[in-house]
Amino acid sequence: MSAQYRPYRDEDHCDGLENDNLNWGDNEPGSIQIYEKTTEDLPFSSNRRFVLSALGVTLITFVVGFVIGYFVHTNHAACIPNISVALHSTKDEDTTISRKIIEKVNAENLRHFVKVFSNEARFPGSERDLFLVKQIENSFRQSHFDETEIKNYTVLLSVPDDDHPNSVEIIDIEGKTTLFSHKIYDAKKKYVAFSAYSPAANITGDIVFVNYGRAQDYQYLQDVYNISVEGKIVIAKQFHLAADEQLLYAQEKNAAALLLYTEPGDYFDEKDAWNIPPDAIRSDSLLWNGLGDPQTPGIPSTESALRLPLNAINILPKIPVQPISIATAYELLGLMGGKPVPKDWAGVFNFTYRLGAGFQNTSLKLRLQVNNKYVNRTIHNVIGYMKGHVEPDRYVILGNHRDSWVNGAIDAAGGSAVFMELINVFGELRSRGWKPRRTIMFCSWGADEYNLIGSTEWLEENYKILYSRAVAYINADVVVLGNGSITADASPLLYNVLYNATKEVPNPDTNDEHKTVYDKWLYTFPTMHNYSQLVVPITYFKNNFIQEEVADYHNEVFGGNEENEMIDDIESPSLFRSYLNSATIQIRPKIRQLNTRSVFTSFFSNAGIPSIEMTYVPFASHEDADFFLHPLIHSQYDDFELVDSVIDPSFKCHKAVTQVIGEVIRDLSDSLFIPFNLLHYAQVLKDLSSALHIKVLSNMKLKDINIMTLESAVHNFTKAALNFHYHQEKADLKDPMAIRRINDQLLLLERALLHPSGLPRNRMKKHIIMSPSETSSPYDDTFPGLMDEFAVLIESSFLAVQSWDILKKHFADLIYTIQTAANILNDMP
Repeated sequence: MSAQYRPYRDEDHCDGLENDNLNWGDNEPGSIQIYEKTTEDLPFSSNRRFVLSALGVTLITFVVGFVIGYFVHTNHAACIPNISVALHSTKDEDTTISRKIIEKVNAENLRHFVKVFSNEARFPGSERDLFLVKQIENSFRQSHFDETEIKNYTVLLSVPDDDHPNSVEIIDIEGKTTLFSHKIYDAKKKYVAFSAYSPAANITGDIVFVNYGRAQDYQYLQDVYNISVEGKIVIAKQFHLAADEQLLYAQEKNAAALLLYTEPGDYFDEKDAWNIPPDAIRSDSLLWNGLGDPQTPGIPSTESALRLPLNAINILPKIPVQPISIATAYELLGLMGGKPVPKDWAGVFNFTYRLGAGFQNTSLKLRLQVNNKYVNRTIHNVIGYMKGHVEPDRYVILGNHRDSWVNGAIDAAGGSAVFMELINVFGELRSRGWKPRRTIMFCSWGADEYNLIGSTEWLEENYKILYSRAVAYINADVVVLGNGSITADASPLLYNVLYNATKEVPNPDTNDEHKTVYDKWLYTFPTMHNYSQLVVPITYFKNNFIQEEVADYHNEVFGGNEENEMIDDIESPSLFRSYLNSATIQIRPKIRQLNTRSVFTSFFSNAGIPSIEMTYVPFASHEDADFFLHPLIHSQYDDFELVDSVIDPSFKCHKAVTQVIGEVIRDLSDSLFIPFNLLHYAQVLKDLSSALHIKVLSNMKLKDINIMTLESAVHNFTKAALNFHYHQEKADLKDPMAIRRINDQLLLLERALLHPSGLPRNRMKKHIIMSPSETSSPYDDTFPGLMDEFAVLIESSFLAVQSWDILKKHFADLIYTIQTAANILNDMP
């Protein structure tokens, strides 16, 4: 008895069904809810041919008429769910939507939103924050989103004491007088600068200048000058490291306290100098480990969560930290004693920078008073859902953090403006009958300046769902820093989507010779591969290649199956050819690896959800200091006036970024196949492996590493990727289950690169291929876990036995992980 397929439901009519709020069952990867199998006999008698013929003609007429009628009208919300989904499940996206999104983005709207969001500080849980929460919720409803949700979490925050501002003083311990006193408070802007989670303390002592507060800076002080910072108050420039990183190094050296300031010389070159107000001070969180709320690590901080008491939280800072202004730093540094600093440590102040310890007048001491306090507050995430009409259980997520230290026009009212404008754009499309294939989530996060709390708590609460169903996370944060070119940080799976989107958006500089955002990006930040470095041999994808030159490669990749056509037999244009061409371009725009400084951290490093973030930057960007591309971020001068008059007066760059993000969302949510080009990942793996190979060959002490086993795994992944896309091209597009199976394999690929052990020096970073390294290392162009152990081995002259053992174990984990990812792409035998 042969198996038949029938719809899950048996309704016969479209009219009168109460299904406005359809909630198709959530399905895990690999499952589909369109048909069910049955072994029942078809209910026709074999001796009634005339009746059968009549019924057949009638049925054909009905189906043809229904299909014509279905596609003539545009609103199918009242149709039978099975037929509606089945018809659309094999239908590709509406290609006109892309142009509509780009045309509908309005620069004046973006300017309005930046002004509204940066009107005053958006402190988590404040009245202003609650006002914006309601505004966003109303926008979702007015824009025809299917569902709106506010998720609340009670978390541990750190706040300054408004009645007792933090202060820095220079005192004469002999005369018991105060020579200099500065309370860290801007009365005009009602701004108290502080380092969140710094403990309260009252410290008096000598001061030591430690340059940028890096590990090598402390080591240089010890080795060359025999200066120990133990028990001293250290002062450091903020530029190369974030405040939490500088804190860790200061704590390791047993410093008593840490002062941080912006050095004007770091933002000065031969062409330009930044106009930094002398009283500008930036605030930062000292807690930045990707765990969200420090009282509920690993679990969401819901009402029922068990919270750690303060004295049991071992990740909180141990020493007080306070940011100071340029003017205050000038006063302190100008009085310091000790030897002159090395030439490359000096800044632009008109005096000799000195190391200390202490002041030239030895009776002078520095007194630091920090009055911060810990509080538990309720924060709010606002989430809007635009449900997919074919795959509602597959999610494309756009996120933006709503909170700020002060006005936060750059960080991140700009991202909030992008977020709000795209609510309008997609809402208007929805009102005209368009629905994405997959569900789009718009997520406004609260308290993400505090250790990414809002986004992390939500991810923790929904981890199992998102792990199985999230397609990608797009982050809108600091979207514009200048008007030069776009830059991006992304998972390799999203390279293809980003390249295509930037090719669709016009260059906002209409006087420039480069016509699109992509063209300008390629010109500004190019990266090049030699033919020998490309993941696929150059002859393989030539349109007119010689068959003998690729026959061996073709047989290896496709197993010598004579039923498979040669690649050049696939008619052009084709998906497979476009993927090959994209992955084998010699010169392409540079896309940086994702770091741990933004909201996507938990989504990518912990959950394996492909993530992306993009920013317009000035041409004079510092490649080695992208965290501090603008000195006024997180300060009281990051306001609307700065953006409106200096950064992007016409808001044309904000518009361009919004258009690109809108197109990325459309492509991910509405394409028949999830638009991941696996060959880009294969290229990244090959680059990382090749860099490791060079290091191994150049250092005989690494000879115990059998690099060929890793290269074999990378080669297997490349073959699997080629084979996957080749057969994707040949998939039966009339079979919804075939489409679903391919999409599930694509969705699971990034997850396959997670390892339960994580990086050897940070188990929370589960993505062992692309997570950022934990150390600074000369091996920074290869796999992060190996990079960390290499750094330790180099420092110990390769005598650290434990690091050798860790390295060998992690090397085996890498091979296993890459091979597992290759297996994900292959069908089970």
